[in-house]
Amino acid sequence: MRLITGPFVRIWLGTLGAFASFGFILLVLPLYVKDELDRGSLGVGIAVGAASITAVLAGPPVGRLADRRGRRVMIVVGAFVMVGCYLALALAPSLPFVVLVRLLAGAGEAAFAIAVLTVAADLAPADRRGEAMSLVTTASYLGLTIGPVAADFILGDGRFAAAWFVAALLVVLAGAAVIPLGETRPEAAKQEASEGWLPPRTALLPGLLVMLALLGFGGFVAFAALYARELGIE
Repeated sequence: MRLITGPFVRIWLGTLGAFASFGFILLVLPLYVKDELDRGSLGVGIAVGAASITAVLAGPPVGRLADRRGRRVMIVVGAFVMVGCYLALALAPSLPFVVLVRLLAGAGEAAFAIAVLTVAADLAPADRRGEAMSLVTTASYLGLTIGPVAADFILGDGRFAAAWFVAALLVVLAGAAVIPLGETRPEAAKQEASEGWLPPRTALLPGLLVMLALLGFGGFVAFAALYARELGIE
């Protein structure tokens, strides 16, 4: 059966747009905290890492809700939360407010990303789901690659509000690509959804390994923009 269909291309583009917006955040947020709020490394780390806390906590419930209520509602809710949070950053908030916004944004980002990846699995033939996940993951890393480059161009000498607006626009475009697909949840997913909110035990060890692998990556991206500036890379 075909894997590359119109709906799958929409999911690929939606993933690309969403992760490009994440790339914007990874470059612009550390610079905003450092330059505009005059905070040090601790402030940068807290602001960037806040979203990861809620993303981790929201992940299992989002997966359950995507099975019980459907993928589309998670995509819509996630997109609205992300857009609202990115626009809130354009108001030039203080560090405590930035942290609150990022905590909320983390849940929205988890909802959108998990739902989109689940839709990709729904659309893929059963014997090609691994290939489908690889293609969608490629879109996510491509978004994380071009997002900071585009953000640096938009940001210029300090156009932070413009950067936040573009990040929000990317989410709008990502949502516009995938929301019209409608609901893709198989009926079996609703019937098989667990009543609990915790992940199954079989997922705990793989999840822990992934988390440990990403800890270093998270520290790197939180300070990459500041380190690049110290090296004179602009």
